[in-house]
Amino acid sequence: MSIKDFFINQSINFYEFGKINIMPDGDVFANVNHSALGNVKTHSIFEIVYKEIIQGKSWLNIRNQEPCNNCIYQWLCPPPSEYEILIGQPNLCHIKQ
Repeated sequence: MSIKDFFINQSINFYEFGKINIMPDGDVFANVNHSALGNVKTHSIFEIVYKEIIQGKSWLNIRNQEPCNNCIYQWLCPPPSEYEILIGQPNLCHIKQ
């Protein structure tokens, strides 16, 4: 792991950052497991991206919640994956505190 990767893990979710999903009905999602950011028929792309950066739960989802926020390896682990969100478990870590 490089120092660059270490600092990236502290700021963004590199699995999700910059990705959007546009559904056939026009709804836009940063992650389909979260609520829609808007609709391309009624909102501009600027508004949708702005909403994800300010209010979103996907691009800036990092390991800053329990139990990771108390772990010394917090920033060495990859960011939360879509699988972790889908199963509702905040981490899949096997290290005991």
